[in-house]
Amino acid sequence: GGAGKYRGGLGQYMEVGARDGYEFDLQAMLDRVNHPALGRRGAAAGAKTSIAQDDGAVMQGKGKQFVAHDRRVLMAFPGGGGYGDPKDRPRALVKRDLARGYISASSAETVYGLNKADIVDVKALVQEGKEP
Repeated sequence: GGAGKYRGGLGQYMEVGARDGYEFDLQAMLDRVNHPALGRRGAAAGAKTSIAQDDGAVMQGKGKQFVAHDRRVLMAFPGGGGYGDPKDRPRALVKRDLARGYISASSAETVYGLNKADIVDVKALVQEGKEP
């Protein structure tokens, strides 16, 4: 989801295919392919939905589409937009998000303002199987 004081919800990935030797038609009715959820009050937008076959062929977000045998469809459904300035997110929550893999170390530093020492501390806790 989009960065913010209140981070947009998490998205999900889905992969579908047919049994070996079979082909199928996919009836796509996906939202947010062209227009991601907007962030509000200084927050970032969520990502766009993506849909493609495992060979990289991009598919349409709407309509019936053929999928050949031995092909899989990869879909990434985004989270929502954030709310509020990401720099106002409580540090404890940013550390938790980093530890759980919800945000990257780069994002924790550049978007949320977490310092490098805190990032090193979070990574050490994760190595020990702990959470900040």
